Amino acid sequence: MRLAWAPTPGARAYSVELFRGASLVYRTTTDSPSLELPRDVRPNGTRLGLPGGSYRWYVWPILSGKRSTQAVVQATLVIP
Repeated sequence: MRLAWAPTPGARAYSVELFRGASLVYRTTTDSPSLELPRDVRPNGTRLGLPGGSYRWYVWPILSGKRSTQAVVQATLVIP
């Protein structure tokens, strides 16, 4: 599954986090304004598929080597 967002001028990379409820299930950094989610995510080293349900995902641009304090994406992802 691909996630994509509008590029942020000056961003060298993006920090992406995916939550199910209050639990962080995936975190990564990418240099592209899109991301292909892996079939199996590994929070804390534990293999976990993405079962159906509602997830929240956030993207923060990385500017001048630091993660922005404001997310450029705050969205819901529903997996049937």
